[in-house]
Amino acid sequence: MAREGSWGGSAWPGRVGALSNLTFGGFVMAGLSLLTIFLAGFPILTLVMNSLTVEKDGAAFFSFQNYAALLRNPRVAAGVVNTLIVALGTAALASFAGVTLAWINARTNSAAKRFLEPLNLIPFYLSPLILAVGWMFLASPRMGLINKFFVNTLGFGAPPFDIYSMPGIIWVMGISFTPYMYLFTIGSLQKMDPALEDSARTTGASMLRTTLTITIPLATPSILFGFLLTFITSAGLFSVPAVLGVPAQIGTLPVLVYEAIENSKGSFSLASATGMILFVLTVFLIFAQRWLIAGRDYTTVTGKGYRPSVVDLGRWRWAAFGFNLLYLAAGVFLPLGVLFLVSISNSWHGHFDPSRVTLANYAWVLFEFPLTRDAIQNSLFLSAVGATVAVGLSLVISYVLVRQSGRFRDVLDFFVNLPVSVPGIVFAMGILVAYIKTPIYGTIWIMMLAYVTRYLPVSTRNTMAVMLSVSEELEQSSRMCGATWLRTLVRVSWPLIKAGALAAWLTLFLIYMRELNSSILLFSEGNEVMSIALYVILQDSPLPHVAAYSFIQCALVLAAVTLFRRWMGTGELGGGGSAT
Repeated sequence: MAREGSWGGSAWPGRVGALSNLTFGGFVMAGLSLLTIFLAGFPILTLVMNSLTVEKDGAAFFSFQNYAALLRNPRVAAGVVNTLIVALGTAALASFAGVTLAWINARTNSAAKRFLEPLNLIPFYLSPLILAVGWMFLASPRMGLINKFFVNTLGFGAPPFDIYSMPGIIWVMGISFTPYMYLFTIGSLQKMDPALEDSARTTGASMLRTTLTITIPLATPSILFGFLLTFITSAGLFSVPAVLGVPAQIGTLPVLVYEAIENSKGSFSLASATGMILFVLTVFLIFAQRWLIAGRDYTTVTGKGYRPSVVDLGRWRWAAFGFNLLYLAAGVFLPLGVLFLVSISNSWHGHFDPSRVTLANYAWVLFEFPLTRDAIQNSLFLSAVGATVAVGLSLVISYVLVRQSGRFRDVLDFFVNLPVSVPGIVFAMGILVAYIKTPIYGTIWIMMLAYVTRYLPVSTRNTMAVMLSVSEELEQSSRMCGATWLRTLVRVSWPLIKAGALAAWLTLFLIYMRELNSSILLFSEGNEVMSIALYVILQDSPLPHVAAYSFIQCALVLAAVTLFRRWMGTGELGGGGSAT
C-alpha cells in the first residue's frame, strides 16, 4: 500500500511503480531521487569500466592488463604502502587528539575550556594545504623558524625536524583532521548516561581506568566511524602529500593518480586502475568497521532523566588545559603566526627581521597576481550556488529517507552515502572520466557537479537530523486542510527546518571554499579556484608571496566563519561537517 506523503496529494509509493498515483510533488521527489542515484553511481561505474578497458589498434576491449601493469610497477607498490602508513598514522593521531579534546571539553572541569572550545574547530575551516605551507615555514630543514631557533639559539648541530618526511606529513594531516574526530565524538560523550561510570568509581576504579574501560568503549561506534572517515579522507588527500611528500620522493596513491592523469595523453585507463586500488582499500576498511561493531550493545542514552557528570580533574585540570593549548598552538597559532611573519617580509631565511618588513607581498597578491580576483570570484560562486543546490537536493532526499519506506528508500540511502566511502581524488577522477565527452567538461559546471555530489552526504546528514525532529502530523494537517504540497513546504515545513538547512548550507560553503581534491583534476584555464591559485603560486613564486596569499585565504575563510556564527548563533556551525 502506498504511504501518505505530506508533499504529495496522493502518495509517494513505497516502491517503484504505480506512477499514475503520483502527484506533481511525488514526481519531483521521484525524479530528484533517481537523479541522485545517477550522480553518485555513474562516476564509480564509469571508473570501474574504464580501469578494465584497454585500447589497441583503435579498438577497445576488456582486460586486466592495466592492473597487471600496476603490479609490475614498483612505484605503485610503494605508493600503496605509503598511503596506508599516511592514512593510518593520520587517523591514529587525529583520533587520539580529537577524542582527548572531546573528553576534556565534554566531561571535565578543565580550565578555560569555554574560551578554548570554539578555537578547536579552526583547523576544520582551514585548508590542509594552508597548514602544510605554515608548517613548511616552521619545520623546513633549511628555512624553518623552529629549526633555526634550535640551531642558532640552542646550539643544535643539525636541524632536529624535517617536515618533508613521513612523520611530517602525518603530523600536518593529523592536526588538520583532529576536528573531525572531535565533532564525531563530543556528541556521544555529552549524551552518555553516567551511571556506568559512577558504578565503576564506587568500586574503586580510578578516573583514568574508568575513562579507558567505560567511557571510551561506550563511544566506540562514534570513534570507529570517525576513524574510518578520517582514514578514507586522508588516504585520498592530494595536497599535503604533494607539497611535503614529493620533495622527499614519498609518493602516495593520490599523487600517483594525479601524475597518471597528467601523463595519460587522453587515455585514463591506467589512472583509473590506480584509483580503483585506493577504492578497494577503503571498501575493505568499511566492512572491517561494520564487523567490529556488529552484534555489540553500545546503548548509552536511556529513558530516565539524567545529566552527564563532570569529572573533577583537581590539579590535572591545568594539564588538560595545557593539552588543549598545545593543540591550538600546533594547529592555529604557530602556522598562522609564521604565515603572517613571512607574508610581511621581503625575503625569508628562517627568522624574522623587522628591518625587512613590507606590505609589497600583499599588493602583489591582490593587484598583480592574475589569478587572485578570478579565483576568489569562482570560489564564491561555486560555494554559494553549489551549497544552495546541494541543500535543496538534500531536503528532498531527507524527506524520502525519513518519511517513506520500501526497498527504493534503501537503494537511495546507499547511493546517497556512496561518495563518503570513496576517496576524494578517486571520485573526482570518476567525474572526469564520466563527463569528459560532455559539454560541461572544461567548464566551471563540472567542478560544481563534483562538489555537490561528493559532499551530498554532509548536507543530507544535517537535513535528515532536523527532518526527524519535525512531526509528520504537522504536514499531514496542512494537506488535510487542502493546502498543496508546495504551499505546505513553504508555510509549514520550511520554517521548521530552516535553521538546520542554513547550518548545512554554511558548512558546505566553507568546505567548497577550500576544496582541492576535485579541483586539481577538473579545473581549466579561467576556472581556477582559491585552492588551485595557492597550489600554482606555491610552485612558481617566492615564499613571501605564497605566505601572503595563504594568509589572505585564511582571513577570508575565518571572516566568513565569524559572520556566519554571529548570524546563526554560536554552536550552529560545524557539526555537520564531520561527515567529510
